[in-house]
Amino acid sequence: MPVQTISFSAQDSPAIITDQLRSATSRNVLLNVPQNAPLWTTEPVEWARLRTQARALGLTLGIVTHNPWIWAAARQAGLRVFMSQTWGERAIQRRRWWRRTPPRLAGAATIISAEDRHKARAQMRTLPRWRRWLQQYAIIIIFVITLAILAVTAVYVLPGAQIRLQPTMHTIAMQQQVVVDPRLDSAEAGGASIPGRLLVVDTKWQTSAPTSGLIELPSAAARGNVIFANRLPEAVTIPAGTRVSTSGDQRIVFQTVDSAELPATVNSQLEVAVVAIEPGISGNIEPGQINRVAGALATQVRVRNAEPTEGGAVRAAPAVAQIDIDNLNAHIREHLVELAHADMRDKLQPGEELVDESVRIVQIIDETTSHFIGEETGQLSAEIRAILYGTAVASAPAHDLMQAAIDDAVWQGYTLQPGSMTMTTGNILGVDNEGRVNLELQATARIVADLSLHEALLAIRGQEIDLANVYLAQSLPLESAPEITVWPQWHTRLPYLPVRMVTQVEVSGGLESTPTP
Repeated sequence: MPVQTISFSAQDSPAIITDQLRSATSRNVLLNVPQNAPLWTTEPVEWARLRTQARALGLTLGIVTHNPWIWAAARQAGLRVFMSQTWGERAIQRRRWWRRTPPRLAGAATIISAEDRHKARAQMRTLPRWRRWLQQYAIIIIFVITLAILAVTAVYVLPGAQIRLQPTMHTIAMQQQVVVDPRLDSAEAGGASIPGRLLVVDTKWQTSAPTSGLIELPSAAARGNVIFANRLPEAVTIPAGTRVSTSGDQRIVFQTVDSAELPATVNSQLEVAVVAIEPGISGNIEPGQINRVAGALATQVRVRNAEPTEGGAVRAAPAVAQIDIDNLNAHIREHLVELAHADMRDKLQPGEELVDESVRIVQIIDETTSHFIGEETGQLSAEIRAILYGTAVASAPAHDLMQAAIDDAVWQGYTLQPGSMTMTTGNILGVDNEGRVNLELQATARIVADLSLHEALLAIRGQEIDLANVYLAQSLPLESAPEITVWPQWHTRLPYLPVRMVTQVEVSGGLESTPTP
């Protein structure tokens, strides 16, 4: 018998389904309703209307669905529901649910055959006493046996247990010396070198700082009086500005303030005021030190100071010292390294890490200062432009190298806890001009003791809780005493079935449920 299948969609309404039933080409129709069917498919009333319309059209209607709500609604409306289209088609072909019992006619006589009468008489016969007793007590015996079976089953199956274990954990550490070589593309087979990348930065920095040096600057010229003596028997005129000086290698020069005229007598004398040419304390000299006359007058007159010259003074002024230049240059170099760190980090590729100690100045392109050493100034400025190198190390090869070392160091009977390894860069042992960095890599990881749960659970099944605790503590490497919880609470022994025992292994504060063997 042919079967026609009509499939639902999310937008179908009862009216649309009714139209499809009217255009059906077979009298046997299966409606295929998906999980995401319209909301009206969960209403029994709508299914009852479809069933009435299908009967009016002379159709036999079945439903195919996996949705329990649609299943219940269709069954409540009197429709047959199938789990798959194949089952529905088989039921149609076998004509099971299409058969209808013909209605009985009112008042029609029922004809009983001779065979049926014989069976009725056999059932109405009185059974022997032993058979009646057997039937009566057999039910009691079966009931008692059933209760016993249920009790035994409850003892073995009903109890459950949760066993919480904390295995022993240790931390292992590894240290390995490697060379980060920018010339390598991949790690060496021996693990002594890993690839790196040379970073180059051209940068400059200018700054200023107060000076710390002091210099003495002349602030006033020395003044005094000198006595001129005439060498000639005639008058001699001494003009203003006539220069006189001390004798010796370092002469101190003075000049007259006003003009004067010596009388026309040999050894006639005249006192004249003088002032030092150069200001400062060098002009303060003792009596008798001024004894020379500059120019043509030296043959006409003699000169000497009877009293010391006074008033020459100096003042202290800030100036550039060598330490100021050194400190300022050192500060600029430190700042250049900091700038290079920032620039190099911006140039890092994913998975790379900058070795901070490898950043260094390799070439000074230009270095200038605003003042020289000893020059009077209160503020010194300097600027340096330099080229700096740095080395970036690829994190993945370094991590793989230390992971392999940690794996080899795991103790027997222990397992490395996943994700527990941490790697850090240790001491920088050296950096050469080509950017190769000799450094130490350090790694730590946690290892967890392996627990042989299969044998342990088989050994403690059916045992008392205290005895099981002692056995687990002695036979397994545990950090702390095990915790056993049995349910129901009135039960004092562990289940006899290992499958009823759930183990939870606590690692680093977390619980890992372990399948029970």
